[in-house]
Amino acid sequence: MFPGCLLLIQFLSLLINVAADQAPGYSALDNGQGETPCQMMSSIENCSGALKLRDATGASPSPTKCTCTNVYFNVWSACLLSTGTANSLALSNNWTSTCEQQGITLVTDQYSSSNSLGLPPWAFTSLPVNQSFNIAAALQGAAYAVSHLF
Repeated sequence: MFPGCLLLIQFLSLLINVAADQAPGYSALDNGQGETPCQMMSSIENCSGALKLRDATGASPSPTKCTCTNVYFNVWSACLLSTGTANSLALSNNWTSTCEQQGITLVTDQYSSSNSLGLPPWAFTSLPVNQSFNIAAALQGAAYAVSHLF
């Protein structure tokens, strides 16, 4: 391998890691274990308390029974927004159609404080009527939940 190629690979790896970092101001969306929306997203994809790795560019994930939920849509959207990788946000009707094309009906999960992944209440909001995730409402809800802990 050429020395220049190795340097290029290391640089690209650094860029991917930087893009996956959460931007300041979004830490309110972290769960009680300090996991970011992107880490929670990975847990949902695994369907076992921990999800499949996704493309670092924010490309659409594969629809599965684990990902075809309102919770996944919300966490995925928060991940894209909080890392600044959202060139365009996923629209809820597009995600619903993608799931249905695979024969999977999108499920609306309700919040349970004992959910196995420790997902925060904002992740359980219904799919947005205006089609795109409302980050302001999620941040406001997260801040409200934290303020009532003390």
